[in-house]
Parts: sequence; structure tokens; C-alpha cells
Amino acid sequence: MTADLASPHSICNGTMNEESVLFIVDSDSSITRIVTLHDRHVANLIGDDDDPKNLSAFGDLDSNGHNAKLQYPVGIAFHYPSSQLYVTDRFNNKLKRVDIKILICSSYFVTDTDRKKQRGETNSAKFNEPYGIAIFEHFLFLADKNNSHVKRIDLDQDTIVRVTDGLQLHKGNADTWIIDDEDKIIKLIFIIKSNI
Repeated sequence: MTADLASPHSICNGTMNEESVLFIVDSDSSITRIVTLHDRHVANLIGDDDDPKNLSAFGDLDSNGHNAKLQYPVGIAFHYPSSQLYVTDRFNNKLKRVDIKILICSSYFVTDTDRKKQRGETNSAKFNEPYGIAIFEHFLFLADKNNSHVKRIDLDQDTIVRVTDGLQLHKGNADTWIIDDEDKIIKLIFIIKSNI
């Protein structure tokens, strides 16, 4: 396996066409890549450019795989029951969802305008540099870096809430939170880094 990567940030396992794969966010190139495990082939999944060394091929466009654009994606998680891939689109302040079956990338819980279509807390759907994400059952947890919150999205109900109300995440530090979610205890580690 040989591939030119430009600052790979996160990796997760998943399936595509009933095959085990790895998904990688390659932050500097603003591309999400896929590695098929049986032959270790690396290919672009979301975002693309004719020149693989072009680090300026970023943007914000919902579209099919290669035509979609991201800007510095950093977090990635795969939801097996729905075959949906979730990517934090850091500098576009969005969470993107990729339907792996049809390779369509679309914005999910994004802006004030789109919030009218969503259910949840008034301020929860607005992100400021979304970073790390993790999925547990039908919940997606997201570290909203510059809003200093961890948010929980119910993937079945399309609702979003802050789970760190009353807690402060400190920029520039690594923080570990243990979050009680109903009758279950979920241990989540979010590394929130800042260059400030």
C-alpha cells in the first residue's frame, strides 16, 4: 500500500459494498479517503482534485463523492446500522454525512438557517470548529471545540443537545469526561487542542 497523504487526522473502520474498509480524513488535502483491507487499495472518497498535491482544493459543497468539497476535516465515525459516515468539516463549521450506499455527501446540523428544519436545543446546532466525534449505539458525540461543549446527536430522532452544560472544556488542554447517559455510563475522551 502506497499513498500520498497530507496530515491524516482520524481513522475509523466501516463497511462498503459488504467489504471491511478503513476511512481516513486527510485534513490538509480536505479529502476523505478509503482503504479496502483485502487488497490495501487507497482511494479518494469525498473531495478530489486532478492534482493530488493541490492543497487548495477545499470548499463547502454538498454533492456526490468526488465533487463534494470539505475544508480541513478532522473527525470521522461510521454508523454501521445505517451505513452512514460522519465527518467533522472543521473550517466550514459543519458536520457532514456521507451515505456510503450512494456516495452522497450532505451537510447535517449546520447553520442558523438550516436549524429551522432540525429539532433540538436552540444553540446546539451551531458549531464552531467541530472536532472529534464518536458513535455509541444511535448517539453521535461531537467535541465542538470553540464553543467549548460536547454535543450529542440522536441519529434516530435527528435531535441534538449539549451534554456538557455546566462543565467547562478548557482550550489548549486534554480533557476526559465521564458522561452518564440515562442508565449507561459512557467514557469518552476528547482531546481539544488549540494553537493559541
